[in-house]
Amino acid sequence: MNIGRLLNSTNQFAAQLESVLKDLQMLDVCTDLHMDHICVRLSTDESVEHIHNTFGFVGDTISTALIGGRLIHILQLHEPMRVGGWETHAVELPHPKSRSPYAAGWEHVEFVLPGTENTMADVQGAFDSLFPHLLQSRFVEQYQRKDGEPKAGNDQQPNPTIGIKAAGIGFKFHALPIQEVVGYTKPPQ
Repeated sequence: MNIGRLLNSTNQFAAQLESVLKDLQMLDVCTDLHMDHICVRLSTDESVEHIHNTFGFVGDTISTALIGGRLIHILQLHEPMRVGGWETHAVELPHPKSRSPYAAGWEHVEFVLPGTENTMADVQGAFDSLFPHLLQSRFVEQYQRKDGEPKAGNDQQPNPTIGIKAAGIGFKFHALPIQEVVGYTKPPQ
């Protein structure tokens, strides 16, 4: 996967994301949420490092942390990237898990739940109050949900997260933007 193909696939990924959110009746709420980053999955460490180096021309690495036994880079883009109806300034670039092959391309996005305390209980409460209908059986069968707190040694904040996966598209929700989680402050201009 090269950077050109990756960036050219963003519109297709965004259309799939919006379709899944619409099917789950989440699109209207998510349209008003801040998308703090998008994640790309690649199948080899070499391809991750190649894309990481290429993104260095359009952004800065603000975090490289060992999470779940693998390195994950967070890149802060100089200019926002459009993902459907949202803009994001950050890209998550994880190294692949050894036993989990991935198709190369965009895999998930993450949204910030505004005004939510940064605890798992508060993230769960905010999510469940925004999307109570997801507990209905006709929706439960359409998605997988995973609640968790990814741990990184150099993160300055916890990152309790709710992840949803449906039709091969992932989207996650948390209380703080990833920039705040990793302790990034925008340099003065």
